[in-house]
Amino acid sequence: MKNAMFYAKQVIKYCHENNHKITNLQLQKILYFLQAQNLRFYNEALFEDDFVAYEYGAIIYVVYNNYSRYGAYAIADDIADRLELSYRQKSLIENCMNLNPFKLVDMNTQVGGAWYKTFNNGAGIGEIIDKKLISLEVTTA
Repeated sequence: MKNAMFYAKQVIKYCHENNHKITNLQLQKILYFLQAQNLRFYNEALFEDDFVAYEYGAIIYVVYNNYSRYGAYAIADDIADRLELSYRQKSLIENCMNLNPFKLVDMNTQVGGAWYKTFNNGAGIGEIIDKKLISLEVTTA
């Protein structure tokens, strides 16, 4: 199983090749939706890394930390890796890139969802979001 950083680089490379500017905020939400998509369609995690609950939604700390130097600006890293994304994954990325970044935040932080239950009005900030909650969230969507 590949890790979240592998998929982060895949998303960034795909966005660069398709003339999309992607921020760390967008990257975090796309990773979350890729994980949810895999849980929904294949009943297994895409990667083992855990999401944690932060103010603007779920993040994977190691990925967030790696790209936080860009702040709200587009990630400019040049990714040399070969693309290994499926058609379904590419479609999800395209759909997300066509939305306002804060619409992605709204989708990720919906009332009753995995982030919402974990964040718990701030009491759960930094807490791991259980993959089971993510799985339950996508099966009821």
